[in-house]
This record gives sequence, structure tokens and C-alpha cells, in this order.
Amino acid sequence: MRALRLPDGQTVRIYKYGEYPQDIVSDVIAVVLEPAFKNGSLKTTGKKYTFDSAALDAYDTGFRPYECPEYTLNGKKYIRIEGKPADSDSVLSNGTQAESGKAYWVEVQPIEWLPDPTGVWASKKCLFAGIRFDGHIKYNGNFDNTEMKKYLDKYFMPQMQLSNNFNITQDNEHSKHEDTKRRIAFGINVSEEPLSVKEQIDFYVKTGKTFMLHGPSGIGKTARVYQADRNLTKLRLVKGILPEDVIGKVIYPSGAVEGGVWVPPDWYTELVEKCDREPDKRHVLFIDEITNVPETTQSLIFHIALEKSISNNKGILPKNSVVVLAGNNKEESGAAYNMPAPLFRRMYAHIYLEYNIPEWLEYGSEKSFTHTDEPNRLNVHPLVSAFIANNPEAFYSDYDEEEPEKFAIDPRGWEQVSDIVYDNEGDLRHELFANKIGNDMARHLLEFAKNPPLSLEEVLSGKYNSNDIPEMPDAQRALALSLRHADEEQVHEVREFIKEHLGAENCTMFDSLWAGEDDDRVLLIEQKMPHEPAVRKKSFFSDRRYG
Repeated sequence: MRALRLPDGQTVRIYKYGEYPQDIVSDVIAVVLEPAFKNGSLKTTGKKYTFDSAALDAYDTGFRPYECPEYTLNGKKYIRIEGKPADSDSVLSNGTQAESGKAYWVEVQPIEWLPDPTGVWASKKCLFAGIRFDGHIKYNGNFDNTEMKKYLDKYFMPQMQLSNNFNITQDNEHSKHEDTKRRIAFGINVSEEPLSVKEQIDFYVKTGKTFMLHGPSGIGKTARVYQADRNLTKLRLVKGILPEDVIGKVIYPSGAVEGGVWVPPDWYTELVEKCDREPDKRHVLFIDEITNVPETTQSLIFHIALEKSISNNKGILPKNSVVVLAGNNKEESGAAYNMPAPLFRRMYAHIYLEYNIPEWLEYGSEKSFTHTDEPNRLNVHPLVSAFIANNPEAFYSDYDEEEPEKFAIDPRGWEQVSDIVYDNEGDLRHELFANKIGNDMARHLLEFAKNPPLSLEEVLSGKYNSNDIPEMPDAQRALALSLRHADEEQVHEVREFIKEHLGAENCTMFDSLWAGEDDDRVLLIEQKMPHEPAVRKKSFFSDRRYG
């Protein structure tokens, strides 16, 4: 549920229930969907939506149902339709004129309902058209007998519902159920608040527990570990790596067979030096590409990962170190090997990464950890973040190793696009982007750049209008994240902008990121906004000695 503020200052509650195809997607999304549909790689959900195949002459022919399968890509759902304009006034939801026979993609979205005092709910949008109201010569006033009512009952209602249970949850303290019959013992607390991937990784790193990240190439495994320790030690396993590079070697005096001296590998020396310099900080040993080497090579790191030493009597890892592994699954990489069961089973956790745009946007809004000499540089340029937020289907494209496409894009690839924007000092050139993401995607990115997202300076000066406020949730999130580096003098005005235009949820997120663990910033927000809830997230770490 959310509230819509009317021009007269009053508010109307908006409820979300069910879902239905609503808006034509942008060209940049269609560029991804249509080829995937044609080569058969687009997955269906099993759900179908029914429309009238004779919509142009429905009043003469009656209802002729045809079904549109629902497809899914990157967590969003779509249907594919062909244009059948009745006349030159037939326009799509994006305002363009429909072309006969042209394929269009429509996003399936939650339906928003406006309740009135009588209990009647009206949808904010007209969800379908072209269905004959009634075939009788004269309407007799009984809506229940009309063809429209039969269509609603037989097709629309079952297909728009997510389930048969019409449950609307309101933010009402009285609606919350509290079970007071029995307390939970053992001093434990069960929290319903989910942990982000970043928070999961932080937990295992700060508590020194060995774990592994799984996911396809380019999803950002290394970047996520860098977030936990920007000064990590990396051991990358590649085919042909020498055992001495992993476990060190023994050097014997000339001609001797005894009295050898063990020489540690470079990674071990580096890790020990870092841990000695900062004994109160947890340091990561990041073993990457573990599944890209055969089992014989994987066996070299058994002791390192499981016993925190190179062998029984050599190379004990510092107490303030933690081992993190990363690799691809076999279905994600033709070069991957299976992991031995003992190594796999004894990890504290296996985190399987998926393409998550909100988390990537948050990561992108942080100060760059690879370009610390540029204080204003972010992990991802705001233009690129906003482009992905507005065009989520451009975030990732599959790569077939047997029949590779000319271009493949993934989160790491968009970071490279960001680097091009920064390193060419904001001078955007088609060829530089096309060489990475292809001509079509480069053209869409440059077209998007002609009307870039709002900057902090524009928000503070008020030089914007309602058309500059994004409507898509990810785009609103991206804008709120881009403002997180406001200073103490600017934060009040920025928060008012976010609350008014981007919503309370984005404001809460902004508060948490802007304040962080800085007590002065927490106090500043709470003093200026005394009637709002505290901004700091509850921490699940009671011991902050490490990190």
C-alpha cells in the first residue's frame, strides 16, 4: 500500500493486488527480449493471458479468444503481442502509433487500485480494450448477462490474480498479531528481516568463517568480497598453476637431501604482513576460480580453507584472517570442474549469487575502491546506474560458448562502460561504447544520456520539474542512491526531496547509508527529524573488534 498526494493536499490510498500486462517496454528492453524470443532462449512461466483475436471487428464477429504466454527475464515478466491498429488514432501506452504486424513487448506489472468510501475499487489504468460489451441489439440493464461480464469472470479475474486469497496488508499496529502465550527461551530472537548478500558476506568475514561464493562470470563475486576487505589478498587458481605458488616449496642446501628450508608462497607472506600490521582488523584471503582447476589442484587448498594452515606444521594462517572461495558451477561455465565433497561440505556457507539490480545500484553508488585518487569517482557512474535502473533487461545477456554472440554484457561489463565514461572525462562517443555493448545498446545509452538523471546540484537548486522524477522503482532507488554523498549542510534538503518524490522506503535507505556508523550523523538526522524512526539499522554483530 502507498499513498497518492492530490493537488489539494489530500491523500488517496493505493493498494496493489494482482498483476496484468500494462506498459509497452522501451526499445532498449525490446532489443534484448525479441532476439531471445526468436532463438528460443526466453523462458515461459506457464501462465497465459487471454485477449480477443478479432478485436478490430469484435462487434460483428463476437469474442474469439487467443492466448499470450507469459515470459520471464531477469525477474520481470512480459507478453508478446502483434500490432493491430484500428485506425490512425491507435496509440500504445508510450504514446507512439501502433504499427500493423509489428511485435511489441508488454511488461506484466502489479495492478494499483483506488478504493472509494462505498467500498468499490477502481484500477488506476484501463487494463484491456476491444472486448465487446454485449452482443444484444439493446442493453437491458443487466450487466451480469453481458459478454463483458462473462469475459471478466472467465478470463480476466483468474488471470490477473496472483492467488485465490484476497489478502491486503495494511500498516496498522492493531492488525499485527502478537503471540503472548509463550516466550522463546535460550536468549534467542527470531528476526523476520532478510539479510542482503552484502550483510551475509559481512557476517562470515567478521566472524572468520570460511565460505564460498557461486555465480557466473561477471556477476561481481570479486567486487562483493572487495566490499568486505578492500585490502584483501588474492590467490587466483588457473590451469597450469604450479603447486609451489599455492603451498610454497622446500629449498635444500647444494647437494643435501636433508635440512631443507620451507619458502612460503607469495600470498602467504603478503597475508601475514597485512594481519601483523593491523591485528584488530579481519583480512581476507580470497581464493578465486577454485572450480576452474582439476581436483588435484583443488586438493592443494584443502588445509588452507578447512584447517587455516598450509599443512599440519607449516604456514598457520593469522587468527585475524578469513578464507573466502569463489567459483562457477558447471552449468555456468564449460571450463568448470566439480568440487570434492569434503571441501564442499565443510564450508560454513555457500552463497549463490543472482543478478540483483537494487544491490548492484547500492554497490555502484559507493566511492570507488579502485580509484582512491579520484575522491568524487563512484564504483559505477550515475549515468550508467540510471540507465540500468530504467532498462533492467539490459543488465545481463547470456553467452553461448558454442555459438557466441558478438557482444555479451553483465554487471562487470557495465562497470567497464562506467570506466569509459569516467576515463574519457564525460565525453560520450558511440564507438567507444559500441565496441563493448554493440551498436544498438550504445545508441540507446547515448539517447538516454541526452536527458540524464537529476544531479545533487539540481536537487539542491530546485531546477527540475515533474517529468524529471523517475517512475520506475529501481530508477527511483538509483536517484536516491546518487544523492547519498550529500554533506551535513545539504542532507536536510535532500531528505525532503526524497521523501516527497521518491517515497519513505527510499528515504529510510538513504538515511541508513548516509549515516552509516557515524554517531554524529545519526544524531544530526534524529535531531532535525525528531518524529521519524531512528535511522541506524540494528546490527547483528555484538563484537566489533574486526572490521
